[in-house]
Amino acid sequence: MNRLTRVISRTSASAFGMLAAAALTASASAQDFAIHAGKIFTGAERGPSLIENGYVLVRDGKIVSVGTDASIPPGIPVLEMPDATLMPGIVSVSSNVTSAHRGDESIGAGYSAADAVDPFTDSRAFLEAGITTMHASPGWHRLISGRGAVLRARGEDGIEFLLDESDLTLNLSGNADNPPVLETLLIAPGADNEIEPGTPQRPGGRMGRNLAIKEAVASALDAPENIHEMQLAHHWRAGTTLRIQSDDAGDLVSAINFLETNGKRGYIVGGTEAAKVADRLAQANIPLAYALNPGFDGLDNLGDDPDAHVPSVADLAALTELDLAITVRPGTSLSQLRLAAATALRAGVSEERIVESLTRVPAELLGVDDRVGSLEPGKDADILVLSGSPASTNAHVRRVFVGGNSAFKAGAGAGDSVVIKGGTIWLAPGEEIENGSILIEDGRIAAVGRRVAQPPSARVVNANPGSFIVPGLIDSLNRLGLDGDPTDLRPELSMTKLIGAPDISDARLARAGVTTVVQAPYRFNSRGSRASAIKTFGAGRDDRVIDDTVALAFDMTRLDPRDIGRRLKQRVEAGEAYAKEWADWREKLEAWEAERAAGKTPAGSSEPETESTGGDEAAGPDPMTGTWQATISGGPLPNDLSGPVAINLDGEEFEGRMLAQPIASQPHRIVGTLESDGTVNGQIEIETPNGNFPQFNGTVANDLFEGELAFGPLTLDLSGERTSTDAVQFSVGKRERRTTGKDGEPLPPLVKHELEPIRAVLEGRSAVFVRADRAAAIEATVRTIAGELELPLVLLGAREAYEVADLIEKHNVGVVVQNALPRTLNRREITRNYVQPVDLSRRGIPVAFGTGAEDGGRALPMIGLHAVERGLGPDQTLWAMTAGAAKLFKIDDRVGSIEPGKDGDIVIFSGHPFETGSTVERVFVSGEEVRP
Repeated sequence: MNRLTRVISRTSASAFGMLAAAALTASASAQDFAIHAGKIFTGAERGPSLIENGYVLVRDGKIVSVGTDASIPPGIPVLEMPDATLMPGIVSVSSNVTSAHRGDESIGAGYSAADAVDPFTDSRAFLEAGITTMHASPGWHRLISGRGAVLRARGEDGIEFLLDESDLTLNLSGNADNPPVLETLLIAPGADNEIEPGTPQRPGGRMGRNLAIKEAVASALDAPENIHEMQLAHHWRAGTTLRIQSDDAGDLVSAINFLETNGKRGYIVGGTEAAKVADRLAQANIPLAYALNPGFDGLDNLGDDPDAHVPSVADLAALTELDLAITVRPGTSLSQLRLAAATALRAGVSEERIVESLTRVPAELLGVDDRVGSLEPGKDADILVLSGSPASTNAHVRRVFVGGNSAFKAGAGAGDSVVIKGGTIWLAPGEEIENGSILIEDGRIAAVGRRVAQPPSARVVNANPGSFIVPGLIDSLNRLGLDGDPTDLRPELSMTKLIGAPDISDARLARAGVTTVVQAPYRFNSRGSRASAIKTFGAGRDDRVIDDTVALAFDMTRLDPRDIGRRLKQRVEAGEAYAKEWADWREKLEAWEAERAAGKTPAGSSEPETESTGGDEAAGPDPMTGTWQATISGGPLPNDLSGPVAINLDGEEFEGRMLAQPIASQPHRIVGTLESDGTVNGQIEIETPNGNFPQFNGTVANDLFEGELAFGPLTLDLSGERTSTDAVQFSVGKRERRTTGKDGEPLPPLVKHELEPIRAVLEGRSAVFVRADRAAAIEATVRTIAGELELPLVLLGAREAYEVADLIEKHNVGVVVQNALPRTLNRREITRNYVQPVDLSRRGIPVAFGTGAEDGGRALPMIGLHAVERGLGPDQTLWAMTAGAAKLFKIDDRVGSIEPGKDGDIVIFSGHPFETGSTVERVFVSGEEVRP
């Protein structure tokens, strides 16, 4: 195939490629939307170049309006990006989409860069750099290299042609000198066909370049002999823009003279020594695309060549009178174009002019300014969403819209990250960072300081000047999600199963700055109720539950103070044997793992070991063994249900069977425990829709049982009378459970849900949470739990704590001040006004605040405001509602402070949270913003 045929073939391929790209473009329908952003650099020549807090309205892929007017038509979605900066898509005067053609012709007007473009190329790399439009060049290596094209990136959808022929590329620099000898071998050489010497080509130097072009033009206009002359003649007559590549001062003057002499329209690319001829360029009114060599892709050794020239950003200071575009040298990655242009700040170039040099001006040079290059009505909606100022090293492309379509979004497939910048970051009383930054990655705080790393995919949040940034507030007693239900929940039941996606009540709390609550029931069960740590915002249960059990809560307000110590100690001791089983298992497991790591065969049989978990009969008589007549009543039951139940007691554990209808159609198994005070807890192993067994509890004495049966949300009365003390033989048989697994690995003990909260307390993972008001009750509680048992204790209410404050402080017991509003915080004690949190804090007792409400917990900041007015220090109050509360409930590894590794729960206030004029501006939970 000869050269002409190849050119025609490439031209056909190019036409097919452009049709394919057009089809791709047509298949993606543009969306109607508006963007609300903190800053908008318009790039426009007329009108404002920078708009603060503005809107861009897009319809059918075109920009309809740009400004501060928020009159968006009904039904148009608004993308809220208050921290983002918008600018037009970058227009690059150079690119590496195509490489230089391989032809030898010095006059190569027949070569078209469009022929080398693959319209199906994934162009996301350009969009990631913010480049939406680019020039495709035929090369920088020949006197007339060919025709360029203008392309637009569409991400995964490929590349679109804006202009398949945009200019004729001339090279008036040393690169064009001494082209190869041109050889034409139409017939293979042989005896009858001698090899003739090739035809030398011009130019040989600067003096011959203009002459060579002049002669080529004259020949082409007179009688074109090949495709190159045909194309040269066509574009010369058509007045096609001339793209002249030139660097040295002498070559630049030659380029200026060439354009003026021939009366041609064009622009210069390169301009290394443009500063030396800036006046001449300005006088000729010739635009310049200054090609920087920022050194990002490598270092050039210049040696001792005195004539070596390096483009310098400092030269831009002398080019202010020109229509200036900024580009990069051939071979430099376009990913650095915006950063390279930003260094023009060193030459005193304004940020607005830098934006213009990357957008509107290059669009004008390439002849596509009617469609792209500025954010103005009627232009294509090619929009960059940046995380910061365009000239900032910390600004990255977050999103790109091309023709109104979302073509690129940063962070796809990567973890989410957020950078919160500005304001005062509060770390602890007396510890603050002015104008600092917080990096949150994958929901956790990664760094805190004056300056932190800013990943390219990070969303940047700019706090307002004067903002005060604090950890999320903690409500230390809250009933979120209970809807006023006063049921006292037994210790085996957890309210966290009710937690799901946040509803409006949860969102109200979060928007008030309360990001974590200690959730507990309105009434505490006599055997204790679980208190859980819950976040007020998150995608679902797994995101919101911090800890299922942060405390085991008891109410001692109605008990005789002389009986409190015994009752609490009895409840704790009930779980000691269970906790020991787990401690022994961990010890055995560690020994087994150590032996295995040392390459030893762990001791034990290869056959799994078992243990007995029950027998055929139990010893009696005793308080429970025998036959009982059980009755279920109350609730929605129209009639009472009664029937016989057999129970066998073995130590503290019992097992039984339902023997006949109407209570059950099958002999379902009953298991549970009997405590020394007669308290009974158990469950009936019967299948239910939610997979949980019905639970019962009560007391047994003198052959009578009184208690309750909980069946899902339903609570019924359960009573019984023992009719026989004889042990009943029912088919149970000895039950054996494996205690070792493969290779003798110790298996964990059976989980006893009713004892799990006590085990958490005994292992130091949670606290005992006791409501007590009178001094005698408080003293008995502190001496038993914190003194004798040495367990973590938090008091709730503690109205008369001041009478035993020394004892409380001695054992480092914390107090949750409940519902500390003016009507309860200010009270009379004997003859004086008394403010509990102020008094206790001054005595060295840790204090936290609990509202006792549901979504009414949003009043927590107001409670803090009032406490400060009553004399508690602002930072002390903030500590009590954040880190102090987190420490009391042992969740300070997750929340309560702004430290690396903690959850990204952040609240931005307009000032210190407990200043009267301060309001919540923004809230983040695990790095995700809680939107209004």
